[in-house]
Order: sequence, then C-alpha cells, then structure tokens
Amino acid sequence: MDKEFQIEDELGYYINKFKMDQFLNEKLLNSIQLFHFDSYKTVMTEQTETPFLYFLVDGQLKCAHYNSNGNLAVVAMMYPFSTLGDLEVINNDLTVTSVVSTCSSTVLGIPSSIVRKEGLNDPVFLKFICEELIKKLHSSTSLRLGHLVPVKSRLALYILSRTEAREGQIIILPEKEALASMLGTTYRHLNRVLRDLIEENTIGNGYPGVRIKKIIDLQKLID
Repeated sequence: MDKEFQIEDELGYYINKFKMDQFLNEKLLNSIQLFHFDSYKTVMTEQTETPFLYFLVDGQLKCAHYNSNGNLAVVAMMYPFSTLGDLEVINNDLTVTSVVSTCSSTVLGIPSSIVRKEGLNDPVFLKFICEELIKKLHSSTSLRLGHLVPVKSRLALYILSRTEAREGQIIILPEKEALASMLGTTYRHLNRVLRDLIEENTIGNGYPGVRIKKIIDLQKLID
C-alpha cells in the first residue's frame, strides 16, 4: 500500500476512534498531520515556540519543567486522549513544559497558525478546548492539594484518577523516578509505600503493571 494511503488510513482511524469530527471543523480536520515518536523522544521543548496543537492518541507522554532551583520536576503524565499546547497555541505563548514520549507514541497535530485562524472563532472548538483545560486544572489541583497528605494517599489518588481504574484492572504506572517526582517524594520512599500497599494486598506486585486488588482500600486512603 502506498505510504500516503497508509497515513490517511491511520489518521482516519484515530479521528473516528476519538470522534474528533465532533469538535474539529472541516478546515481543522483537513490540516491534521500524523507524528510517531519512539521512546524517550522530545515532543515539545520548554520555552520554545509551539508549532502545533497536539492530540495524544496512542502511547504515553511525560511533562516536566525546570523549577527555580534548577531541578527537573515531572508535573504530569499524559495518556490518550489528551491535548498538548492548547493554552500556548491560543495565547501564542512559548511552551511552558518539556514533553517527552516514555514509550512509542502517536500524536496528531494541527499547525498553530491554522488553529488560530480557523478555530478561535468556532464556538464548538472553543468549547472543546475549555473542557480540556478544565480537566487539566482539576487534575493539577488534585495533585497539588495531595502534597498536603501522606505519600500513600497521593499514590492512591493518582491510581484512582486513571480513567481505567477499577478492581481487578492492571494500571500501567510511569517509571518510578518520574512518579516519585510527580508525587513530591523520593524514589526510596515511593518503594516503601508500594511495598506497604502490596503487603496490605491493596495492589499487586509487578511494577510498572499494578493490579488493583482492593479499590475500596485505595478510596479510604483519600477520604
């Protein structure tokens, strides 16, 4: 099959899978491009121009930035379906975080100039962007407030925030260094917390794939 047709088929698959035609108008849809990133490849770089509005449709991405003391802090892990660069594209700002793929990932992108030209006067598209920003705000607020509670509760909150979280389900967690940074703790302390949850039979062993054994116990940790 011709490569161009393969790309079109893959684009069509993801557009249909995530019903993107419900929030992207025809001009935006016609401008979508397909990107594949191998593990640990840079998708976006902090304090650079944002050339695309991105949509993560497969894989996993890590968002991080350098804080005031020069240390790299992981601020979020992103899973399908997620948007990247929405606020930066709309405000024509520089990227505020660096984004790296943690596994083979697929991203769709619309050039920023086209988004600003064809999307900012489209109420359906703007409603979608607002909904995405609200989700990110809720997520970041939960994690920030979580720093006031024990690490075990923060980890429980993170696991339960995953959309696929339910009893018996295996949740794929990020690498331990990234998860520890995001939870505001150390690698060593994270290992202790994981060991406690495993010994309490709340979760299963086998990191990074963690099976939820007793979801009610996780919920009690954040009540």
